[in-house]
Amino acid sequence: MTGKMQALLAAVLALAALSFAACSGEAGSSCTVVQNDDGSATITCDDGTSATVQAGQDGTDGVDGDSCTAVDNGDGSVTITCDDGTTVTVSDGQDGVDGSSCTAVDNGDGSVTITCDDGTTVTVSDGQDGSSCTVIDNGDGTGTLSCDDGSSVTIPVVPPPPTHPRQRLAASAGTSCAIKDDGTIACWGNNSCGEANPPTGTFIDIQSHPNILTFCALRDDYTAACWGEDRYGETAPPAGTFNRLIGRSYGFCGIRDDETVECWGIGGVVLPTVLDYKDYTFGVTAWGCGIEAAGSITCWGVLGAEDPPPTPPAGTDYWQLDGSNYTVCGIQLDGSVSCSAGLTPPTRDFGYLAGGQNHMCGLATDGTIACWGSNNYGQCNPPSGSHTSLASGGAHSCALGDDNVVRCWGRADLGQCNVPADMS
Repeated sequence: MTGKMQALLAAVLALAALSFAACSGEAGSSCTVVQNDDGSATITCDDGTSATVQAGQDGTDGVDGDSCTAVDNGDGSVTITCDDGTTVTVSDGQDGVDGSSCTAVDNGDGSVTITCDDGTTVTVSDGQDGSSCTVIDNGDGTGTLSCDDGSSVTIPVVPPPPTHPRQRLAASAGTSCAIKDDGTIACWGNNSCGEANPPTGTFIDIQSHPNILTFCALRDDYTAACWGEDRYGETAPPAGTFNRLIGRSYGFCGIRDDETVECWGIGGVVLPTVLDYKDYTFGVTAWGCGIEAAGSITCWGVLGAEDPPPTPPAGTDYWQLDGSNYTVCGIQLDGSVSCSAGLTPPTRDFGYLAGGQNHMCGLATDGTIACWGSNNYGQCNPPSGSHTSLASGGAHSCALGDDNVVRCWGRADLGQCNVPADMS
């Protein structure tokens, strides 16, 4: 069997395995697939049936098709990617609701036929017929794997979970910064503490906080560099690499490769003993919030203090959050946004939030921007059009448009909205 057909076989077996594991009807059996060290794969079902698929010796790739590979995501799903660019993520828990189960039958000719009692069936060949396959996302929550020998199977799919985008924009109390196309950073606005004088080099992500005069950014080697006000060690990040940076009052926190969190500077906030959250945000001084593993938001800080932690919005399935000085908002997996008391978000599908001191802006999934909260400087009057990046500072915000133009709005007395002419 050629390398492409082996990859294809692995992809189809992985797809079949997910169908088996998810089917849980009382009358049927579920199955697992194990990849053996000799290139074969063994399919075992709990009704006692078993078959081992050997790698064919003379199989060739289909000349008019594409081959696929399967990657176990470690969360109960497998992502199948074909070299024509099609991709689909299959969850192992989506198709068991109808009670269907599957069995595998060794056909004696080097192939195995997998049949589920919901009517789906697919025959996995060991390469003898040279067939190849493609994966199509049907756009209705299902995906179809079709091979040019006529075999086909359609099962439910799950989109990949949203991820935190790299930020090309950041805004502090009175300054704005952007990562240009060449990776260098340009800043404008207040420069009382050198916050508009970024370091040289190339960067992939930049962060600040609406209450500070400091910025930090990730270099392309994932080390952190910080500049601006340095009252409490804000510009002295620890050595080593980080995956993400998060701004807070008079300091920053960085998330390491192993998901541990390390903070520098001060800010009055008391960090929780166990830092194991999907996302974080920090308020004016003495509080912070995080998204727990189950998707709910929890907040901590000093109750009874001048700036106590907010009561987080109810619900689960949150994946990103941000805060203003006294409130917190979060995005759920369906794109809806909920906030604590004091901010009322619009009904839109959002993909990113950026909080200022007393206002919040959201980048919708269609690229448009909506803002809510205090509007005393026009900070809730965003520009029209489609955008790809968003940041909010003290009382202003900036966005990067699809046309690669940075636009800022809101308070502008310190030049924080005077975008330099050459930002490409």
